[in-house]
Amino acid sequence: MESNIVVTPDLLVYLASIVLSLLFSYVPKLNTWYAAKSDEFKKLLMLLLIFLTTVILFLLSCFSLLSTNLVCTKQGIFDGVMIFILAIVANQSVFTISPKAKAVKKLKEEKELARLVELSASTATEG
Repeated sequence: MESNIVVTPDLLVYLASIVLSLLFSYVPKLNTWYAAKSDEFKKLLMLLLIFLTTVILFLLSCFSLLSTNLVCTKQGIFDGVMIFILAIVANQSVFTISPKAKAVKKLKEEKELARLVELSASTATEG
């Protein structure tokens, strides 16, 4: 039985971006470390990791260490940019729809409670 699955560079980057999202959502300690970070930090970290994944795939293709249809030309760079953008969409989609781990939910609740207590204290001192 022959497999008809074609492994393309975009498929590899999409899968990597989805795996990154799932790792940061469900791996114990990593998920709570990540959840405790600011939204800006989390966005930049995912952006950086997906960018590095795309660049590594492009370089592996350029040096013929990985056989893909990604070529080392201007068109290949354009294709890499498009893959990068779509990988971000895949990463964020999976992160948004995947249920949060219990430890992450608890951490978010604690952060929200601390924020409300701080807000209440600052309102009390103003009034």
